[in-house]
Amino acid sequence: MSRSTPLNIDIHQHFVPEGYFDAVRSDPETYGAKLEGQHFHLRSGMKFRWDPRQREPKLRLADMDKGRVDVAVLSILPPFFSYGEPIEVAKRICTLINDGLAEIVRDNGGRLLAMGHVPLQDVPAAIAELEARRFPAVQIGSNVNGRNLDDPALLPFFKAAERLGTLVFIHPTPNGIIGSDRLKDYYLRNFIGNVTDTAVAIASLIFGGVLDACPKLKVCFAHAGGSAPYIWGRWAHGQTVRKEANVRTTTPVAELCKRIYFDSLSHSPTSLRFLISEAGPGHVMLGSDYPADMGDDAQVAAIEKLGLADDVVRSLLGGTAATLLGLD
Repeated sequence: MSRSTPLNIDIHQHFVPEGYFDAVRSDPETYGAKLEGQHFHLRSGMKFRWDPRQREPKLRLADMDKGRVDVAVLSILPPFFSYGEPIEVAKRICTLINDGLAEIVRDNGGRLLAMGHVPLQDVPAAIAELEARRFPAVQIGSNVNGRNLDDPALLPFFKAAERLGTLVFIHPTPNGIIGSDRLKDYYLRNFIGNVTDTAVAIASLIFGGVLDACPKLKVCFAHAGGSAPYIWGRWAHGQTVRKEANVRTTTPVAELCKRIYFDSLSHSPTSLRFLISEAGPGHVMLGSDYPADMGDDAQVAAIEKLGLADDVVRSLLGGTAATLLGLD
């Protein structure tokens, strides 16, 4: 594929390497998981059904062709973040995942790229993995065992990502989602919990001074930024009237918001147009969440139907992602 040809790049697809399946089958105790038919049972208590499209590249590539996606950026399924595991177990899982991601990238002719995985419960170990692997992007959770992303212990990780030029993609963390105790019914844990936890993560980077401390950090949020873009006007107002909002930063919220990137997965053309107008057309990227049931792998067509200028569409479909990932 010629790099001179504009690429449609999906920044948000999930994958589980085959080596992880093999490891869990051979030693479920060590890896904190077991397989029963098509279900994973994790030591954290989570249970979910795996989808063949999560592990079989041929199925993924065929669906990419149908959806007119040229390049997909793969990240591990969030239940496998393993932040609650002992660090030696977490590092072993991390190695398995990153080895598998590197292999699938190598074997698929440039059509698949990878976001690395790091054991973020141990920041020195996470930085070591970041430096050793040098993936163009890394996926982390919206919280780390209930700690918000402005926790001072996490700042060295963000500084390392900034130094290395690594795009940090932030996805809701299955364990530790805010308000989970009240969101047990109707799948509200996902419908409301995920987007709220994302908003907390964005607010933490802004009000916690992380973006001030890391002025060149490249950070992107899943699911169109959750609820944050629709309430950050309230944050901006609050910063002018509440001293609590100015403890770690006095940089205007509106200025810091313009430094954040988002995927396009809003499930609403009206919401997506709003996000583009708020964040700026160069700060939103095609993202499908393939193959999740809450994803949408018809994003290319959806973006083209928005009626936006050609240059804006081009940046959405791949231009911005190519720049952030160093493909251009």
